[in-house]
Amino acid sequence: MTQLLLVLLFGLFLVAPPGRGNDMQSLYNARCGSCHDGSVPKAPHQVKFQLIGADAIYASLTTGLMQPNATGIDDKTLRALADFLG
Repeated sequence: MTQLLLVLLFGLFLVAPPGRGNDMQSLYNARCGSCHDGSVPKAPHQVKFQLIGADAIYASLTTGLMQPNATGIDDKTLRALADFLG
């Protein structure tokens, strides 16, 4: 019985939906990656985002230069994206 429960539990992990990190990576790819992956020299590269920090990224998305790119994205998702990147 214990083995059956372990097999069923493991099976749940195999069919579980992708995590929030995958959602944030997809959002980054769609809205940010074309500039922040190196094609725009003045745009900080994604590898520098941890140095910038989540709070600064969030501020840029909500009140700074990146605000136009964040149009149509709810605040909770913007915070999650900033946390994911920073």
